Amino acid sequence: MKVIDCVYAHIYGWYNQMKTNGRKVDPQRYTALAFSICSVGWLMLCIELYDRFLVNRSMDVNMLLVVFVALLSGGVIKQIYSRNERYIVVYNKYTASGKMKNKGKYIFYSWLFIFSPYVLFLLFCPWS
Repeated sequence: MKVIDCVYAHIYGWYNQMKTNGRKVDPQRYTALAFSICSVGWLMLCIELYDRFLVNRSMDVNMLLVVFVALLSGGVIKQIYSRNERYIVVYNKYTASGKMKNKGKYIFYSWLFIFSPYVLFLLFCPWS
């Protein structure tokens, strides 16, 4: 859970400091969206690997399952961090002095965590 908290704090901080030209941005909502994108990526990767290596058939992703997992994971992450304003506690914990010296590096690692299933999906499961 510590890794997820760290990733959540850095992505939340990135969205919180985003320049929006006067538009209101809800960083909590966008962070939950990033986590739902990550869970959908891992689901698609697992389905593809299962279909390709265990069942030996072509990719047949059930889009209803993918959309359901995306909505469910985004809602669960938002609910977990919204309860008792936990997102503020986590954000303050990881942005305290000394923990954010290399902020760019941690943001890169956080986005790498979010998009790594898609990179693996493209590397191990080419369209053929």
